[in-house]
Amino acid sequence: MAKKKPAATSPSVDAAADVDKMFVPMDSISPNPANTQQHPASQIAFLVARIRQFGQYAPLQVASDNVILKGNGTYQAMQQAGLTEAWIERQPFASTSPQGVAFSIGDNRASQLGETDEDLVAMQFDALPAEFQEFTGFEAADFEEEDEEDEYGGGGLETVEASFQVIVTLENESEQQELFERLKTEGKKCKVVTL
Repeated sequence: MAKKKPAATSPSVDAAADVDKMFVPMDSISPNPANTQQHPASQIAFLVARIRQFGQYAPLQVASDNVILKGNGTYQAMQQAGLTEAWIERQPFASTSPQGVAFSIGDNRASQLGETDEDLVAMQFDALPAEFQEFTGFEAADFEEEDEEDEYGGGGLETVEASFQVIVTLENESEQQELFERLKTEGKKCKVVTL
């Protein structure tokens, strides 16, 4: 029997009113076989460590057919961590319905569209006690900058081979093609670009 968690709904968000918040046995829900997000072993290991440290800190989003819409990687990590119950929010639609498919794909895409403020992460990471740094997914080496020997390169900066280019404005496409063919015949590396 699922244990209900106190509802936290917002009157301005009608869709959230139909969501049930509860705890269910782990074996009563299943991963989404059509999940578009891949979860490599390294990510699962990271999630296991976080779950062991913090517990399940966000509910899984589960469709009415008991298939996970959001949190498939977290579910795998929870299994590996030995959890027997999952905190879920049950959505009022099936995983294969248009709403379920859009919910799942859209959630994965939304996380990809985010940007990380690397400077802020580095500052917060450095301020953390060492025993908590492992739970961030970063390492100190991620923030180490190569020393520059001078303003023109060196010191770990990538050296770029010199490239000499000429931009020619032509009257039409046939002139462009003719010049391109002539330069290729002369052994020049060239490509056609139309602006």
